[in-house]
This record gives sequence, C-alpha cells and structure tokens, in this order.
Amino acid sequence: MRRARRTAIAVTAAVAALALHPSPAAADDTITGQIVEIVGVDGPIEFGGRAYSGRFQVRAVSGRIVLVEIVDPDTYMRGIREVPASWNTEALKAQAVAARTYLAWTLNRGRSGAGAEFGFDICATSACQVYRGGAGEAGAARWDAAVAATAGEILLFDGTPAQALYSSTSGGRTRNVEDVFGSTPKPYLQAVESPGEQSPYVRWVVVLTERQLGAIFAEAGITAELLSLSVAKTADGEGPWVVHGLFTDRMRTWTTWQFRGLINVNGPRALPDVLPGLRADGRRLPQVVLGPSYTIVRGIRYDPSITEGTPLSNVYYLHGGGWGHDVGMSQYGAQAMAEAGASYREILAHYYSGLAPEPADRFLPASVVVGLAHGTGSVTVGGTLAVAIDGAPVADALTGDWVFGSTGVKVKATPPAAFGVDPALAGLATRVPSDGQLVVAAVPGGGQVRLIVFDAGTPVYRSEWMNWFGGRVVYAPLGLRGGPTISVVVQHRDPSSGAERVVPVTTGLLLWR
Repeated sequence: MRRARRTAIAVTAAVAALALHPSPAAADDTITGQIVEIVGVDGPIEFGGRAYSGRFQVRAVSGRIVLVEIVDPDTYMRGIREVPASWNTEALKAQAVAARTYLAWTLNRGRSGAGAEFGFDICATSACQVYRGGAGEAGAARWDAAVAATAGEILLFDGTPAQALYSSTSGGRTRNVEDVFGSTPKPYLQAVESPGEQSPYVRWVVVLTERQLGAIFAEAGITAELLSLSVAKTADGEGPWVVHGLFTDRMRTWTTWQFRGLINVNGPRALPDVLPGLRADGRRLPQVVLGPSYTIVRGIRYDPSITEGTPLSNVYYLHGGGWGHDVGMSQYGAQAMAEAGASYREILAHYYSGLAPEPADRFLPASVVVGLAHGTGSVTVGGTLAVAIDGAPVADALTGDWVFGSTGVKVKATPPAAFGVDPALAGLATRVPSDGQLVVAAVPGGGQVRLIVFDAGTPVYRSEWMNWFGGRVVYAPLGLRGGPTISVVVQHRDPSSGAERVVPVTTGLLLWR
C-alpha cells in the first residue's frame, strides 16, 4: 500500500468515549483574569449539583480559587436548608427567624476568619448556616412560605441582632453558651429543657479501644502512651466540661467541645474504615463524637489481636446526647414544641430566654456575599451563562460547563466546548456512520484547521486550531464512534483574512492505496 501525499493523521486522546462523555474545551481557549462575573440566562447557575439564582464571582486568593454568590437577603433565606421542609409550619417559622437573625448578627459583626481572608460575608456550610441556593428546587414551597410569613423578623438583644445559635438535637436539655465555648455569658443563651426530640441522636455511645485512641492521638501529634481518660462535669454557668487525659509524659486537658474536634478531625484520618461508627440501623454516624455533652467511662474487654500475655485491653465508652453544640434552639426540640401546639414565637421565647421577633430590616443590607467554595484548586460551574472577565463580556447565553482554576495570581477559565462555535455550524455538519472512526477533509491552500464534533446538535468537542499547508487532513479521535446523533465539521481559517469556512469531509474507515 502506498500512502497518499501531504496527508496528516491527528490523533486526539482527549476525545475518548466522545459520544457518551463530552470533553472540555481545547487548551488554547483558556482565558485569565482577576475577577470572573457569571449570571444565569433564562435559568439558574449550576454548581455542585445545586441551582443558584444569584450572581457568581470567581477570584484567585493566595493561589487558590474562591467562588461566591451575591444575593439579596430574601433569596439567601430561601436557599437555607437547615431542616426538612416537611416539618410543622411553626417550627419552620422559628427556624426562619433564627437563621435570619444569625445572618444579621454575622453581618453586624463584620467579616472574620475565612470570610475576611477570602472576601465573603457568610459561608454556605454548617460552619455558618447550610445554604444550598434552592433555585427551582422541588418541595421548597413550604420553607419559602415560612420565610415569607416572617419577612424581616429577627431577634434583638440590647438593640442589636442576637447571636441566635441553634443545632440539631440537644439530647433533652440545652447548654449555656459559656459552658460549651468558654465565651462571655449571654442572657438569651442559657440552658433550658428540650423534651420530646424525635431525633436518632438524642442518645449515643462511641466505643474506642486504647489502641484506636492511640492511633487517633498519634495522628494529632501526641505520641505518648495514654494511661487514663475522664470528663469533669460542671454545673450550669460554671464553665465547660473538661476532658482530662493522663499520658506517660504529662496530663493534657481539653474542653469537651475541643476534644470532640480533635477526635472528629483525626479519627477518620487514622481509622477511615472504622470511624465514624455505625448507628443502630447500620448507617454511619455523621461524625465520630456528635456533641459536647458526654462522659467517658473506661472498661476492659477481650482483644483477640493481643497474642502475648493476657488478651485484654482498655476500652473507653463516650456516653452522650445531642448533635451539634447544644446552645440556643434545638431544631428537633422546636419541631416537638410545634407538634404539641406551640407557635413560632413561643418556640423562640423558650429557647432564647424570652426574646421576641422584631422588624429589623436596617440590619439587613441590599446584598449578601455567600462563600460557596474557598481554598480549593478548581471549581466547575454550568448552565446557560453570561460570563465577563475583568468587566469584558466573553460569552452570552452560552450553555455548558466552565472550569475555573488558578495561575497563582489570576483565575484561569476554561470554557465549554460550545465556546466560539457558531450554532449554525450544526446544520452544516456531516453525520458519522456507526462504523465511522476517521474524519477526512480536503483543504485547498494553507491556513489553520480544526475539528468540531456535535452530539444532537450540541458541540461536545473542538480540537485546537492546527496550522495546515494544504492537502488532505485526517482526524482519528481515539474512541470516536458514530451514531444517529453524532456529526462533525472541519473548519478552515484563511491565514490572511481570518475568514472561516466549512470544508467538505468524508467519514468512515480509510483504505490507503
């Protein structure tokens, strides 16, 4: 067989399994800038499997990517996902006022921690409040109604927003704020009874062997051997409960909240197949230690892994109740009160020592900057979007996924495959038959060429522009398989005028003669 003259084979591994897995845009489309602005066009912005209706910004801070959403307070409130929307209406209203108050308190305090470092007012996780956007989300109407019914209402103390802390489950009784965090006492964050909580975390037990604790402590940088572990409880208002750990080098102490953090961070790292432990129904607990209200009892049990000496080892039982910090409103307690007939005002007065909702719009600004992601290497944002970089529009109503990374000081934006593709090209594309593996185009004269692949009329791949000197070009994308929805276009760009045109192509198996 004799190869035809002036023929090139362009093999592109990035298009593997193309018909099933669309590939990102070619590398030469990467755009950099200081600030990327994104808005949805006739629909929401998609991120992390959720839909958002605000305006996105992407920035690079300290070489990492920061993604924020800018929304008005009402939109932010509708995106809160702290409790099931199926709960009692009065419990939902109580949650709405508590969440709005916490937002107002956070804004009134000013940015701190990660917010100050990365430039947002409030984060979107349980470290602040769980916010999920919620645009177009099914089943959210009841929560939206609770937000609307309490519009503008927050809890005030001494004329400013109260620190309206809340958590999932108290285990039957909440705690004073100073007894958990060691902070300044607050008259509205005092211990109260919280009966009737229908939560799987009202009572729990965590069992850790001496060896397991040793692995956890080693992960935390403590290499001395543990000799004993216990909790010293205090009465209400007398400060945090304290964990005393006697080691071979010295005594160490933590508050029960601090010790919880040590175990929750280092436990899954040291023992990923064991921790968190299992609930009674066989599901994993959300964390190793669920709250600050627990005691520790040491026991002895048979350990078959000990092959020398007595096969017995120390084991520590953490007996506790509640999930979260136990301060302020118990969400399951609020639901129990609502089911018993209490109004949202009565629920709030119970958990916040008599505080009542008040109209306080002056504490809520026109917009809130929500930190959706920070300190990460890259984020992917999708939808039909309008995108501007450093104030210059680069895409309008473009559908697909954008990937944002960092160059160190700037944002590096990789647009979707549809970027720069004229929609009219889909009508000029040539269908790839089911046995097609090669795309052949005759290019008269020099210039640049590129391949565009469509699936059901949507661009799913573009090669980079390649310098060409005339003749026949052959594309053999690895994994390309034809079918009733797959079609291709080869574009030619004139080197002098820059004009682009479609050149005729053939597809299928190529036999050399």
